[in-house]
Amino acid sequence: MPILFAITTLLLQACDKDDEGNVPPVLSDLVEIETGGDKNVVAIITDDGIRWKLNHSIMTNVADSVLRCLCTYNISENGRLNVYSIKGVFSDIPHPVRKFKSTPTDPMKFISSWKSGGYLNLHLGLMTTGNGGHKYAFAADTTMQNEQGQTIAYFTLLHERNAKDAESYTEDKYFSMPLRDYADCDSLVMRINTYDGIKTVRL
Repeated sequence: MPILFAITTLLLQACDKDDEGNVPPVLSDLVEIETGGDKNVVAIITDDGIRWKLNHSIMTNVADSVLRCLCTYNISENGRLNVYSIKGVFSDIPHPVRKFKSTPTDPMKFISSWKSGGYLNLHLGLMTTGNGGHKYAFAADTTMQNEQGQTIAYFTLLHERNAKDAESYTEDKYFSMPLRDYADCDSLVMRINTYDGIKTVRL
């Protein structure tokens, strides 16, 4: 039976400054990181399909894996990446809704959504005091054809709040749902419970 998972942080590095004391310009993107048997990052794959090598060694807590992460970096003159931070984001295949024992949909703030790199991506806001312990999952509700013969897959973001976490401020959260099992679908619909009601994302 599927369960709801918490988001974990893989790594957070301090940003190095250049010789003049200025922080170099950086990009912040959802990427895939590839780790080796020693848990070091072997490469970073951006959503445009480019596989980048790194200028320095980065240790994670997972070996021999490809993980979805939020990465802050810049591209150096030698064509490699300087990475300043890597943070794990929630990324799990959707499971049939009938297999969940419960389907909590505690509200979050909707910010944006998009498709890239074979994922449906969400940028949401979590009301929190930083106490953690929230759990998430993607539920696959149904797949059907409309009158035009188009195949549409419907999903719901499940969210279970930590009962001890008060709603004091908004923390940015990113989610990436793999789409490899839905490549033949003409469109995707994600339902997200927000403080303003159900937000329906169509991509």
